[in-house]
Amino acid sequence: METLEAHRTFFAELVTAIAGAPKSRLTSAFAATPRERYLGPGPWKVFTGRGYTETPSGDPAFLYQDVVVALEEECKINNGQPALHALCLVALNVKEAETVVHIGAGTGYYTAVLAELTGTSGKVFAYEISPSLAQRATRNLADLPNVAVYQRSGTEGLLPDCEAIYVVREPRHRWIPGSMPCAQAGDCCFRSLLTAPEKYPDLEACC
Repeated sequence: METLEAHRTFFAELVTAIAGAPKSRLTSAFAATPRERYLGPGPWKVFTGRGYTETPSGDPAFLYQDVVVALEEECKINNGQPALHALCLVALNVKEAETVVHIGAGTGYYTAVLAELTGTSGKVFAYEISPSLAQRATRNLADLPNVAVYQRSGTEGLLPDCEAIYVVREPRHRWIPGSMPCAQAGDCCFRSLLTAPEKYPDLEACC
């Protein structure tokens, strides 16, 4: 196994084990999704809680840790913590052939993970309000036939019919109650399968 592929495989096993889903479909989805493709060329800025620290080089191996990485440092917009997203995605429990709406797609990394989970018979509709991030997401996801990217807020207009919805937001953004069918917690939120909310009666949001 090539070194970078080995890093990615171990990373996938690590973050999904932390989330309680070792050796699962989610593990395979993370292992199949090259994080460096969505974060651009390095070196990268890693968020520490007290600011950012730069990786020593542009070696993609640095991305295969459970770290938060800057997408737009000046705006404090990041590619979120993998284990935290893995925890949410375990709860979301996306199945093959389902349709998922992803709001707050950033540059498309977690959109691509969702696309792996739905498979080519499913669909992911991705929304990103930032023009620059949406442009990058459109470019990064262009070869995934089951993904469509829209540069707009997910609160504007109707959303497509779907089985699941996954929302990521920046803490500074305020969601208007009732504007999105999801609950809020921390810097991202999530609603379980819309067609069967009774499946998760105690689960409103995570991340």
